[in-house]
Amino acid sequence: MKNLIRIDNSRFMELVDEIATEMMEMKFGNDAWTSKISNPALNPREMVWGLTDEAQDYYNDKYDEIEERFNKYRIYSDYTE
Repeated sequence: MKNLIRIDNSRFMELVDEIATEMMEMKFGNDAWTSKISNPALNPREMVWGLTDEAQDYYNDKYDEIEERFNKYRIYSDYTE
């Protein structure tokens, strides 16, 4: 294919992640995050933060959509063949 733009894979992923994260945070705000005990048997007081299932699903969908949109305009990760 002619006129392809290839971006270092880690930079490409960082860009797509930043956009997807911003979209997810705009939609869910503080409700995107949840906390839980990481390993109750070892340390019942150690809390970890993560996305709710709904926010994670939304992020995953947006990540894929953004990556596809870049590819539509012939912008690819250098990892993509």
